[in-house]
Amino acid sequence: MNKSNQSLVNSTFAEKCGLMHLLDKRWTGIAKGVGSAKILGRIHIATLQIGNMFLPCSFTVLEDQSIDVLLGLDMLKRHQVFFIFFLLFYFIFILF
Repeated sequence: MNKSNQSLVNSTFAEKCGLMHLLDKRWTGIAKGVGSAKILGRIHIATLQIGNMFLPCSFTVLEDQSIDVLLGLDMLKRHQVFFIFFLLFYFIFILF
């Protein structure tokens, strides 16, 4: 599966959020793309709070990376966040 379809979390950030006890280590491996990173496992379900919304989300946990959290297209589509972003971009484009 393409990693842009999956939500990713940095292992250090997952530790700070207290999520590492949920880590399923059967999903270990190497993520390859422009670079590569070690996959430590997968958190199958965690609650993500964005503003006043609480959304269930699964994460692939990567060994220390520069980005703490990257929301994948699967999660964005499931909760229709992508479409809201598109409309916001459209309105910003109209204004300028």
